[in-house]
Amino acid sequence: MLRGEAPPNATARVDLGTYSTDPPGNNVSYEQQSQAAPLKEKLTVVKFNLSSTSQTVPGKIVVAAIIHNTTKGVNIKAPEEPKNWRAELTILAH
Repeated sequence: MLRGEAPPNATARVDLGTYSTDPPGNNVSYEQQSQAAPLKEKLTVVKFNLSSTSQTVPGKIVVAAIIHNTTKGVNIKAPEEPKNWRAELTILAH
């Protein structure tokens, strides 16, 4: 979420990766793990594609995102709760 006005052509880098898995060793493949996101709107959505692999099994995978490398003049405020930078995927079948 962007508060206030961003400088012209402002961007941020968003990186995504696996935070934890259940069962251990559960795995997915990331099409891209890093994207530059334009900061034009009050709310910016960054979408990542994940695919199953031969090591994907029924269970859970928690992914985490980090925002960094913003345009000069844009400051990042860390989430108040760690859960705000994580998302849980439930894998029912492979």
